[in-house]
Amino acid sequence: MTVEIVSLNSIYEKEYVYICYTSLLVIAVQCTLVNLQQTTLYNQLTSACFSLFVTQSMQRSLT
Repeated sequence: MTVEIVSLNSIYEKEYVYICYTSLLVIAVQCTLVNLQQTTLYNQLTSACFSLFVTQSMQRSLT
C-alpha cells in the first residue's frame, strides 16, 4: 500500500512523502517524525498522513 500527499508546500515535503510511502504503521510514522523540532508541522502532517492512510485502507478493503 502507498499513501500520497500532494501539495504540502513545505521544506519537508520529500521527507513526509517518503515516510507515507514506506510506513505502514502509525507508530513507524511517529518514530520517524519524532526528530523534527517543529511540533505544529509534525502534528499537522502526521494527522494528514494518517487520515490519508486510513482512507486508502478502507477504500482498498471495500474493493
